[in-house]
Amino acid sequence: MLVDCGATAHIVNTDENFSNDDPTFNPAEHYIELADGSRKNNVAVKRGTAIVFLRAQDGQLHEVKLENTLYIPTYPQNIFSVQAATKKGAMIKFCQDSAELIACDGTKFQIEQHGRLYYLYKNSMIQTRSESLETWHRILGHCNTSDIAQLEGVVQGMKINNHDTFNCETCILAKQTNTRNHQPDPRATKPFELIHTDLAGPIEPVAKDGYKYAIIFTDDFSGCLLTYFLKSKSDAAKATERFLADVTPYGKVKTLNFLHDIFLSGEIKRLRSDNGGDYISKEFKELLARHSIKHALSAPYAPHQNGTAERNWRTLFEMDREMLTKSGLPKFL
Repeated sequence: MLVDCGATAHIVNTDENFSNDDPTFNPAEHYIELADGSRKNNVAVKRGTAIVFLRAQDGQLHEVKLENTLYIPTYPQNIFSVQAATKKGAMIKFCQDSAELIACDGTKFQIEQHGRLYYLYKNSMIQTRSESLETWHRILGHCNTSDIAQLEGVVQGMKINNHDTFNCETCILAKQTNTRNHQPDPRATKPFELIHTDLAGPIEPVAKDGYKYAIIFTDDFSGCLLTYFLKSKSDAAKATERFLADVTPYGKVKTLNFLHDIFLSGEIKRLRSDNGGDYISKEFKELLARHSIKHALSAPYAPHQNGTAERNWRTLFEMDREMLTKSGLPKFL
């Protein structure tokens, strides 16, 4: 509160803790005279007793009643009237380096100076609110209950009267997320034991020969990558059959592994893909069945489970953009 020697009454800009309204007070008949000599009515809304809490120099919090206080919501700050306080028996002392308010009972309140103004700082009355853990959970924007339980010990006026656990359906609907398993699957121990595949497109602009899509096959063991271009997504099964034909010459060969003896390898055992319509079509399923290949589908809305193929797309597209940019060739190539 601004300590003002010229004000004849205390002024507050909020009616919080305002009581004992004067029924005879008429805003139209009450005039406020300003420093420039001008007088205005209908400025003060009401008059009564304002209760403020001041902290004394000994640290104790005291309830102070300011009688005949004017409630003026348009004022930028509260005003503590020296004249009104001294009329009630209080004393204000202004010294060169300090100032203080001395109440009638001898209690001293420090007045702080900022620039050329003096302020008497008041504390808001702390009201205790007791609610259940579930109610506090809703009040605090559905904060997690463990943090709310810790707040009770550090927030003044906050009390939890019921710590029973509960299920919040709103949190289930609003906060659910996909849980990712960051533990990688065991790598293949032989060539073509596991193949990762994915289809991209439509790609703009359309290629010179009318290709809009591309499909890749990545060998999990060696990292070997094969790419095929498609004019429509329905060509995925034909591209897969072509891939199987391309790797057939390398299927039944002996591969040297420095940790084991020479063994037969190369026959495709598993094919991993997402749940795209091109991979779950009847034609595609029949193709894998004819070649005795197990289809390992990733979970819906979980592209990270097919991360090998997804990452290879980024590598290919970055390489493609770099080569086209460097050569100056059009994008349809």
